[in-house]
Amino acid sequence: MKSDTLKLCLPAIAITVQNNAASLIIPPFLHELQFPVAMIGSLMSLGPVLALASRIPTGMAYNRRRARILLSLAILAMAVCNFSTAWSIMP
Repeated sequence: MKSDTLKLCLPAIAITVQNNAASLIIPPFLHELQFPVAMIGSLMSLGPVLALASRIPTGMAYNRRRARILLSLAILAMAVCNFSTAWSIMP
């Protein structure tokens, strides 16, 4: 394999490895935190859906008028996820 081709493939390989590692590590961790099995399955099934949604071309979802709203929603979603992660780990 040429080095240029390898450089292009490395990000895709890294993302795939990270996704597979997460799907192997997160369920036992959540089970150890005594999350219900149905909730763990639901959370794990959201991963592929969100991965597909992240591939929506930005031109379809973005225009100048909606930029502030989209950015605000993304920041709010990040804050909610960070808070809920910290809250779920606390005993």
